[in-house]
Amino acid sequence: MKKLKNVLKGYMSRENIDRLVVIDTKELQALYSGTLKDFQNAPDFMKEFKKELENKEVIKADMNCGCQLFIFV
Repeated sequence: MKKLKNVLKGYMSRENIDRLVVIDTKELQALYSGTLKDFQNAPDFMKEFKKELENKEVIKADMNCGCQLFIFV
């Protein structure tokens, strides 16, 4: 299984991503939904949460509308 940070890097190298949605498949809820820029430039109080998300195992990733990336963890 790949980690979210590696999957995200791969998609960023070949796609123009505006929005990122990270979905927890066990709880069926969004862990993050927002712009890729906001995710990359997380404020200090969100750094630990971002780090946890980046290290989650990805089950599936898919692009929608050519600019929105959905990652299921």
